[in-house]
Amino acid sequence: MSVCSNQLPYNWNGDNYTSAGTYTKTLTNAPGCDSVATLVLAVQPLNVNTEEVLACNRYTWPVNGQTYTASGTYQSDNGCNREVLKLVINQSSTTTNTISACGSYTWALNGQTYTVSGTYSKITDCDTAILQLTINNASSSTQSISSCISYTWNGQ
Repeated sequence: MSVCSNQLPYNWNGDNYTSAGTYTKTLTNAPGCDSVATLVLAVQPLNVNTEEVLACNRYTWPVNGQTYTASGTYQSDNGCNREVLKLVINQSSTTTNTISACGSYTWALNGQTYTVSGTYSKITDCDTAILQLTINNASSSTQSISSCISYTWNGQ
């Protein structure tokens, strides 16, 4: 019999065994005669592989094909091989900033300067930031006026 180390103690015919070896036990068979049974116990080491994952919203673990939506520690056993998943799930979020600027605007989130109106985005981990930008260009005008008497400009 071969067992994994995490299956010890191994119970055989009412006795617990904690290590590999050859064990015999005298039993009484149905007709009342002595019967000697032999257990050859092999103990295999438990191989544990731990994987730490940070994911957004959900994660499908390739080891077992299951999709998880909550943080936690999950395991999958295959014989003497144990796979352990330490999973942290972060929920994604989106924030939108609407900005009007004259001439240009430098977005602090990515350090870029924009001179054209538009919608720009930046994705960081599970978060999406959206910039809805309106660039207003400065304007100027010149008026030439001749007056022989006083002149009032813009009501002043």
